[in-house]
Amino acid sequence: MQRQIRAIIPVFLVFFSSLSIWLAACNSIDERYFERLDSLDNRLDTITAMLQVDGQTIERRKELIEGHIRLVQLHYNDTFSPEFGTFLSKYKGVGKAYKKFTADYSNCLTELESLKKQAADLRQSVEAGTISKDAFKQYYATETADGIALYNRSKNIIDPVHSVEPDYQRISRLVHEKLSEKAKENPDLDSALKDLAQ
Repeated sequence: MQRQIRAIIPVFLVFFSSLSIWLAACNSIDERYFERLDSLDNRLDTITAMLQVDGQTIERRKELIEGHIRLVQLHYNDTFSPEFGTFLSKYKGVGKAYKKFTADYSNCLTELESLKKQAADLRQSVEAGTISKDAFKQYYATETADGIALYNRSKNIIDPVHSVEPDYQRISRLVHEKLSEKAKENPDLDSALKDLAQ
């Protein structure tokens, strides 16, 4: 009897060793999946933080710039100084940055929500164990590429908005003052300027 037990012990040791190695391998695969999913979520969180901009304010500024430029073209028939002309050119550049932002901002937000949903679905599939290794790799590669593309597109609309902020503050005040001076002699311009300010 003792010999049988001694003979069985190595078999059990081999079995339990194999089982523990197999379980450790399964756990390490799951951990690698979750590490990758966490990196994907971190990228999406970075994009979310980047897109925390008041889109309505930027839209309003774009409209104000377009209105100011239109009023200058309609009511400023005098020759103006080269300095004022330079300010108007910069002002148009600020308007272009805001226009690009307003055109792409809502699309970026929509795509971000879609990517968050896809990442959550992928995580749920991993947690449930319903996704194969090959399928995970494919979905993860797609989600990562889409996340990087969205990050770059978001950066391309956000960075210009931040960089033109000082110019906007300075030039919008200057253009408004010039138009207000002109409006003292022109009731139509005065009315249009007041409408634009609302």
